[in-house]
Amino acid sequence: VLDAFASTGDEADLNPDILEQGKHFHRLMETLCMQTGVSPASLPDAQELAVWFNIDKDLASLALERAKTVLNAPALKPYLTAGDWIAAWNELDLVSASGKNFRLDRLVEFPDRLVILDFKLTIPAAVNTQTQAKADQYRAQLDNYAQELTRIRPDKVVEAYLISATGEMQQII
Repeated sequence: VLDAFASTGDEADLNPDILEQGKHFHRLMETLCMQTGVSPASLPDAQELAVWFNIDKDLASLALERAKTVLNAPALKPYLTAGDWIAAWNELDLVSASGKNFRLDRLVEFPDRLVILDFKLTIPAAVNTQTQAKADQYRAQLDNYAQELTRIRPDKVVEAYLISATGEMQQII
């Protein structure tokens, strides 16, 4: 399982290769997930993606494989490709009441709720201090997003999920 941290367990020792992989996975998901009023790009091949993102073909192939896995996960289709929603946005900027900026990977509005999707390469399991800290960080991040959406849209229940590059979906809120 990929993690953004090197095996030393020191959070300051970020693994730049994993961070780069995560960046390209996010960019591709933003490009390929259907938004209201915007048709998603057709699925490129690895060579085309390498040119789009100015990366090597192996890295492009890995990002493409991950994106296909997520887009084809049956549990995720209602949030990513089905289009049975009121509205959907990718990379949506929010500003909190205190002026702090947040960027949601994806927000999907249904008649009864707002659903936040946050893409990660992996979803950390609470098996040790490092992974518990990362899980707590993600929970706090999504809790902040949910609080701001509740402030802006008190008429809707807010749900938040972590989505892994393996197509796993974990509800946080």
